[in-house]
Amino acid sequence: MKKLTCLLALLLIFTAAACGKPADKDRVSENKVSTEFASTDKNKVLYDKDDIKVTFLEMAEDEYSYTVKLSYDNKTDKKYDIQTRNVKINGKDTNSIGFSDEIAPSTVTEGDGIGIYKAELQKETIEKPESLKGDFVVIYNNTEEARKFPFTINFK
Repeated sequence: MKKLTCLLALLLIFTAAACGKPADKDRVSENKVSTEFASTDKNKVLYDKDDIKVTFLEMAEDEYSYTVKLSYDNKTDKKYDIQTRNVKINGKDTNSIGFSDEIAPSTVTEGDGIGIYKAELQKETIEKPESLKGDFVVIYNNTEEARKFPFTINFK
């Protein structure tokens, strides 16, 4: 009888543990594979899931800055924002790189892109960017992270 009681108690414990709240599909999910590519690559898909697609279009350079141009395909009826986090240039932490683009519901749009200002690079004692590494974070309801995925761009 004691064995049966112990077995039933164990069964009850495991059953209770398995009855947790199901995962919310809108919560943060990470793409575990870093998207690494050269800045000369064009139209490189960085992320493509059921709700959103992010594509690297090109790297532009002018007298004052480098710009990482991106396009977004929002496949939902939700408004998203996309931001960069944990950005490093040539392996150095930098606060000078950050951006946020709004992604309207059910649209394909080009964003403003990530601006890398040459004057800011000089302040960080970086002569020329060799790599840009960080995370893209897709946000909804102004604060909720829907997606997070890493990227690495190697400048050529």
